[in-house]
Amino acid sequence: MLTTLQLLDRTLSSLDAFDRLTRGFDAERVGGGAASVNVFEGERAVIVQLSAPGVKKEDLEINVEDDVLTVSGARPAALPEGYTALHRERRAGRFTRSFALSRDLDAGAAEARLEDGVLTLTLPRRVASRRSIPVQAA
Repeated sequence: MLTTLQLLDRTLSSLDAFDRLTRGFDAERVGGGAASVNVFEGERAVIVQLSAPGVKKEDLEINVEDDVLTVSGARPAALPEGYTALHRERRAGRFTRSFALSRDLDAGAAEARLEDGVLTLTLPRRVASRRSIPVQAA
């Protein structure tokens, strides 16, 4: 069975390959692209940090469906009125990142926090419940 980190690594590596192919293209031709992500695994939770500079909380959407976490948002173009862009490295437009979640994570208890251009998602692990089942004699 794959660990949470292995599942996330598989998802991220396929998205990173696409990012490498499109890096250097003008953001308006390519679209918003994928936001940079860090993933940390601990005993009690998995933390996903997504780079979202200039993104407002009302422009973010976070969903979990069939053990897949999807974060979508939009970055503003931020072009001063009356000016033409000569050079752009900061991508603008819509972005989406999706991650396969391990079943041991409790997505219903997840928390999201946007601070200083970083979206931090904390996905706690489910508490393992064990109980003893007595054997009845017939």
